[in-house]
Amino acid sequence: MSFDFTFEYAHGILRSQFSGNLNDQSLMDYYAAVKVQAANVKPNFTLLEFKDITSVDLSTTAISFLAGSVPAFPESAKPRVIVAPTDLIYGKCRAFEMLRNDQRRNLHIVRTVAEAYSLLGVVDPIFQPIPKLAS
Repeated sequence: MSFDFTFEYAHGILRSQFSGNLNDQSLMDYYAAVKVQAANVKPNFTLLEFKDITSVDLSTTAISFLAGSVPAFPESAKPRVIVAPTDLIYGKCRAFEMLRNDQRRNLHIVRTVAEAYSLLGVVDPIFQPIPKLAS
């Protein structure tokens, strides 16, 4: 799986877009990367889009581990939205939602990007690449 990050500056939305195979290792790699990005841009909202996933091989162990961990985006009052268009991905996200800790109270799982934008109260957001961090 690959993922990339973009940022919508007017509303402070950190967007992650995924493509390819979603498995335990790729999800853990994403989690580490999004922690860095969230600390870098300090978003008001996070938007995770699983719309370009070609296959899913996620274990219950990985989902449970992440659900019980400290969130990558620690501000619990700020909304997190996951776009999960397929039944399989939606089911995996709902399992995460049911197992999540109290620090993820403002988590929303929707089926479409339009639903996500509506929930966040934004119209026609303009996402831009995030400048690379210095090593």
